[in-house]
Amino acid sequence: MGDAPPPRVFISYAHDSEEHKRHVHAFARFLRADVGIDVRFDMWDTERRRDWATWMISQLEDADFVLVIASPAYKRRADGRAEAEDGRGVQFEASLLRDLLSARRPQWTAKILPVVLPGHTLDEIPAFLQPYTASHYQVSGFSLDGIDELYRVITGQPRFPTPGMGALVVRPPETPEDTGDPWPSGHQVRVGQRSYLVRGTVPIDSTPSWSTRQAIASDVSRPNDLVTLRELRLVRPDESAARQRAAFEAEAMLLADLAAVPGFPRLLGLQVDPHAIVLAFSRETGHTLRDLYRAPLAAPRLVGFLETIRQLCASLQALHERGLGHQRLTLDAVVLAGTRQTPFLLDLGSSALGAAHHTAASPLVDVHDLAVMVRDTISEVDIRRSPRLNQLLADSLNHHRQPRNAAAFGAALTEVVEELHAR
Repeated sequence: MGDAPPPRVFISYAHDSEEHKRHVHAFARFLRADVGIDVRFDMWDTERRRDWATWMISQLEDADFVLVIASPAYKRRADGRAEAEDGRGVQFEASLLRDLLSARRPQWTAKILPVVLPGHTLDEIPAFLQPYTASHYQVSGFSLDGIDELYRVITGQPRFPTPGMGALVVRPPETPEDTGDPWPSGHQVRVGQRSYLVRGTVPIDSTPSWSTRQAIASDVSRPNDLVTLRELRLVRPDESAARQRAAFEAEAMLLADLAAVPGFPRLLGLQVDPHAIVLAFSRETGHTLRDLYRAPLAAPRLVGFLETIRQLCASLQALHERGLGHQRLTLDAVVLAGTRQTPFLLDLGSSALGAAHHTAASPLVDVHDLAVMVRDTISEVDIRRSPRLNQLLADSLNHHRQPRNAAAFGAALTEVVEELHAR
């Protein structure tokens, strides 16, 4: 990078709490003292009286990048959901950033970098920074590896530089049998001794070595019984294809192993040939958690929702005891089935990959996702009314204090429910 001056960044953040301020301060100090970024930070410019409004404007304009630190207070104030006197500084900064972004969108889209520090989530990024459709930067720790993606953007060091342009190569067309197109609706698929009628499909996932397709189907002999069909088609006998085959086979074995555990799909069929594997597993019918418990949840239904999450914890613990984790938990990944509204997972998430390659998965990802599901469903007022629930969510969203697995999270929920019953 030669003799060029170091990149200059301005840190925009909210004063959520003293702990949050210390955390942001430590991050700013790490960037400046340890990895050579010219950080401008309000705590370091207090040696004399200032007009903070003009100071903010000059810092925004002079910076090469503006790091917006995601937090609940920043989102609330930037999204216009705060009272006028609540965090005036951040409300002013956010309004300036919105205006600059509207006036010069390409320039300021590249210049404003939303940053998610450890213990925080994507949902804390303000809406005007497009948390789900634009880039954001997750910091896993105050080290070069922990800020790798962010550091590469700030310093202009892409991980994968664009290679030089080669010459076009003419390739013959593939026949429909080689493409692994999605199953058409109404198509009949046979797995073992049973036949299934495809009702709906999801887009295929493919590489030069393999492709997968998935569909919701019904048993031809029992039309009310829904199943999920998953197929892996092997194109090339290479390492990537072998890894996918191992994952599919591990998924079948894990489904069979979990047959006696409530809350998981049941393996109904497995068909294996040299070039394809097809799995059929049960799919419970019912409303998803998101459909049945719409946020913000009314207080009379609060206990029922928490009891449902506690039951889900009992199922997840079966994965955690096997050194695996679902790692894709959302309110849409769980359906409530039967008259007792028992929670069932629609699939095994990422656990089959860990089982296939004998890699342990931290249960803390699932604990974090469970806490997010609860937080996003229950109103802030009801959370604050329950000290135990408030503490449980705070601990579960902080990687330093998380319950160690789903069983521990479920046990804590039991205490929350007892507290609510005692009111």
